[in-house]
Amino acid sequence: MNKPIINQLLMNSNAPKFRKCILSFFLPFVLLNSGKSQPPKVNEVDSIFNIIKSGKDTAAISAYAGLSNLYYFKGQQDSAIYYSNLGITLSKANKNYQLTRLLLGAARCYYMKSINDSALLLLAEVKPFLEKENTANKLMYNNVLASVYLDQSRTDEALQLFIHSANILEQPENQHLKHKLFGAYTNIGQTFLREKEYSKAEEYLDKAMKMQEYAENKAQLIQIYHKYFIIYSSTNQLDKAKVVMDSAMAISNVVNNLELKQAVYVNFGRLYELRSEYQKAKDYYLIGLKLTDTINNNSYRSRILNNLSSVSNSLNQMADAEKFAVEALRFAKEINSFEDLNYAYGNLKLAEIHKGNYKQALAFAQLEFAYADSLSSTASKENVRQLEAKYQTEKKEKEIADLTLIKTANELALVKRNRLMLIGGLAAVSVFVVLGLLYRNSKQKNLIAQKENNYQQEQIKFLERQQQVVSLQSMVNGQETERTRIAKDLHDGLGGLFSTIKMLFSTLQHEKSDLKSEPLFQKSYDMVNTASEEVRRIAHNMMPEVLIKLGLVQAVQDHCNSINAGKLLEVSMQMYGMDKRLNASTEIMLFRIIQELLNNIIKHAHASEAIIQFNRDGNRLSVTIEDNGRGFNLQQTDNKTHAGLSSVESRVAYLNGKLSIDSQKEVGTTVMMDFLINEER
Repeated sequence: MNKPIINQLLMNSNAPKFRKCILSFFLPFVLLNSGKSQPPKVNEVDSIFNIIKSGKDTAAISAYAGLSNLYYFKGQQDSAIYYSNLGITLSKANKNYQLTRLLLGAARCYYMKSINDSALLLLAEVKPFLEKENTANKLMYNNVLASVYLDQSRTDEALQLFIHSANILEQPENQHLKHKLFGAYTNIGQTFLREKEYSKAEEYLDKAMKMQEYAENKAQLIQIYHKYFIIYSSTNQLDKAKVVMDSAMAISNVVNNLELKQAVYVNFGRLYELRSEYQKAKDYYLIGLKLTDTINNNSYRSRILNNLSSVSNSLNQMADAEKFAVEALRFAKEINSFEDLNYAYGNLKLAEIHKGNYKQALAFAQLEFAYADSLSSTASKENVRQLEAKYQTEKKEKEIADLTLIKTANELALVKRNRLMLIGGLAAVSVFVVLGLLYRNSKQKNLIAQKENNYQQEQIKFLERQQQVVSLQSMVNGQETERTRIAKDLHDGLGGLFSTIKMLFSTLQHEKSDLKSEPLFQKSYDMVNTASEEVRRIAHNMMPEVLIKLGLVQAVQDHCNSINAGKLLEVSMQMYGMDKRLNASTEIMLFRIIQELLNNIIKHAHASEAIIQFNRDGNRLSVTIEDNGRGFNLQQTDNKTHAGLSSVESRVAYLNGKLSIDSQKEVGTTVMMDFLINEER
């Protein structure tokens, strides 16, 4: 690539100053529905949990809302969402009036985690009931929705909602909410800040600071200082920027809010970067990035990683620059942030230029410019200015309307007197309605109590079944242990004794050759030999040595061969996916099951053929045994057959498997077993 094109790539790149101003954190005030001026204290948590344990649904719903609010103010959004969801579930079951408050609280937390899709779904659930809600809930709805719009770069829609909130708060009937104008002015100022209208932003932030005594907590002051920092750093007033960030750091050291503490470190990183102290800047950015592991906010991660990429580029640490940019791009795609995508592609472009890969750099540059165009829309800025003019006009019209309202109020006084009689009648109707609702509520509580009782009974039955399974497991383990011991004793003890006797007979036969002609001696020798083979066969059946050494498949094959040698029954075997052995206890149990089923076929089925199939797929194992015997009626089995099937059922239950038997008279029987196999040896 020739030099003019390289220069063009560099000249068209967003300058670091332009880029970094945007990367500071915007945290709109979405706290307007909190009933108290301060969040709950940590030492109140025990008393809140005691309320939940009291069993009163209404009190528990309020307690869940309080816990959600507590964890929100601490910046622990996952915990806040958890308790909001518990409250929402209980509130829906009881049709409780606090449902809207809980839904809005959960939406607020999802926004703080940049999970905007979930926030919008909860807001959509609230919207149908919004007209009947109190002013505080309406304000919170506006502010959460506007905050999501800011995240999505829908600045004009966000400003319209923030202005609407300010209009509501300035109404005479909302004087008791005047203190919330602090947050409303802050949000309007922040919106202008997003559009880089710094003078307008500072104007509204100054209005907010004049009302700082109404701030609900110190955390809100930190957010104001962040916004001042953006203005001063963007206008190269670095001394002022240092002053406001020192104030923010002092407050963050006493406020238990990880998100705000992270923002302080990130902005200090930006300050040192503007001063060209790049290593200091990188250190502060890395602290901010580490805090995101606790906060778990991908929007914050994306922005900090972009900052780290840029400062690494300034330090000529290009490997770090590229690594951070790639990570930033991944998180930016997850949250669909055009702003962060624009910066990430810009940083990747610089990394490719440094490597001399100009073709790839050009591709990244084109993506950077594409996302920049989406952000810097002239029409959006014009809409913001028009909305500001509309706000000023509406404010003047409101003052005229207030005078008209005073006159109208006097006229309404007469109408109110005429309504008193109507209200009396409605009050009587209301009493009956309340009584009906109380009856309905009582009925619902009884129904819930019945459901809880049924649930407890099911739990008891489940525990009993669990105990039965444990007992069964103990019994089967004991049986297998005893089988193993007996088999070992037969093989090592009695088997060894027979071997010694055979050796003595052989010695005696060798020393006294005339004994060979004695029928009694020969018969004794043959009986000893037969007894020795029988002992070996019994020991083998109780615990086949091949099962331990070579596994289930070979042991079953040997057992089939042994049956086939008798020529009464022809047993074949098919297997799929059985290359890998199962654990020892499972193989023993499956061998016992197959052994018992084959014994039943030989004793009762009068079959000429049988087939065994193993089919394994991952941790799922199917075992099927079929015969062409005379079949049987499952409801009319004799005691011996029933005992054999019970043994099979207990062993299948021991392996947590499923057993099904299909048998037809004069057709045959199919036994199917399905297991989930534990891979541990």
